[in-house]
Amino acid sequence: TLSNNLGIVTTKEDEIEVVSMTRGAHIEELRAKLAEIRALYLSRGGTLTQVEEPTSGWLEDPAKSPAVAIVTDAVRKAAGDAKWIAYHAGLESGIIAGKARGEMSAVSIGPLIVDAHTPRERVHLPSVVDELAALREIFAQIVQRSMQSKIIRTEQL
Repeated sequence: TLSNNLGIVTTKEDEIEVVSMTRGAHIEELRAKLAEIRALYLSRGGTLTQVEEPTSGWLEDPAKSPAVAIVTDAVRKAAGDAKWIAYHAGLESGIIAGKARGEMSAVSIGPLIVDAHTPRERVHLPSVVDELAALREIFAQIVQRSMQSKIIRTEQL
């Protein structure tokens, strides 16, 4: 899933400045989409004054990520179901995981937001209750796994 969000458009007498942000799950797809957008600007007579490297994509492998396993289990216990979908909350997870260079997992969770980024944006209140229950369960599982890890290490000594 890719998106390009238009941020700020500034018009001056002899130029138009366009600021946008492209994001998605796969870094190579992001780079390809950015190249396409750049080519479009240049083909219309535009110039590029600043081009930044895209943020890291986020795509955890649920079969390999302990964080995904913990969160999935906790959300299922709290809400009865857990779905992994690509959406913009993964942006921060991608940035964090990218900086850790594969040394950690990152997961984004949160309540259901309706009409996001519009004047009608609101939170679905029952989903807040589910998220609080999921967070409690996530912390409980982290503590439990940490304690088990300490017991295993002590027994190995």
